[in-house]
Amino acid sequence: MPLNNNIVLLDTMVVGGLFAISKINTVAENQNKYSWDNGIRNLLNMSGFTESPLIVPTSVCYELMSMNAEWKKYILDNTDKIFSYARYPITNSILQIAAEYSFKSRVVFSDGKTHKIKSFDPITAAYSICFNYPIITENQDDFAESHFQILAIEPIILNGSNGKYRRLLSLLKPKT
Repeated sequence: MPLNNNIVLLDTMVVGGLFAISKINTVAENQNKYSWDNGIRNLLNMSGFTESPLIVPTSVCYELMSMNAEWKKYILDNTDKIFSYARYPITNSILQIAAEYSFKSRVVFSDGKTHKIKSFDPITAAYSICFNYPIITENQDDFAESHFQILAIEPIILNGSNGKYRRLLSLLKPKT
């Protein structure tokens, strides 16, 4: 199945980073939003996805709303021009792919311990696998190397309460 150049999915941490809401430090908030936005644009430019719409999968919408009730207004309003929120039902076929992905995939920590991928990430991975959509994530570990390959990596510098720190954004594509 060829890679679908029409859609790029955004993972939960990426969407959260684009909003980077901080009530304490608005300068850091604006700089962090710029860093996330710029990092995403760089990834898309490097990979030839500059015209692709950015979509937040239904599973990420549910995860965001389960973390903070305020996300519901963003998702239901859908007025943001950077990306769109998917609000489609999660089908049984997607759930089956997600269950298989979760069962077969393991995350390995630096101390050698492994665990299954939990939360909504297997459902997000299933969307990517099923429709052959690339995905932008800040956490490569949730998208196992057995199922995904890296198209591009972009470092971003963020401001925190203890100074600056670096995160890596990854553009991944499902393996066929």
